[in-house]
Amino acid sequence: MGARRVYAFATHGLFSNPAPERIRDSVLEKVLVTNTVPLSQEFIDIVPKEKYVSLSIGTFIAETIRRIYNRESVSGMFEKTNYRQ
Repeated sequence: MGARRVYAFATHGLFSNPAPERIRDSVLEKVLVTNTVPLSQEFIDIVPKEKYVSLSIGTFIAETIRRIYNRESVSGMFEKTNYRQ
C-alpha cells in the first residue's frame, strides 16, 4: 500500500520548464506555494487551478512588523500552539 495523497510545498513558486507540465500530469493532489514570487502566466495557463494554492504571507509579514515596532517577541510567532499531536 502506498501513499493515498501526495502534496508538494514550496516557499517560492519558481516553476521553470517543464515543471508546469510535470505538475499538471503528476499524481500530486495539490501544490502549495507562498505568494513571495508571482506564479508565471505559463504556470497559470497549464496547471489546473484546483491543483495549486498560492498562500498569502501578508498577514505574517504585518504581524512581524507589528511585533518589531512594539518590541515584542518575533520568535513567539513560532511557538507550538494549537497543533495536532
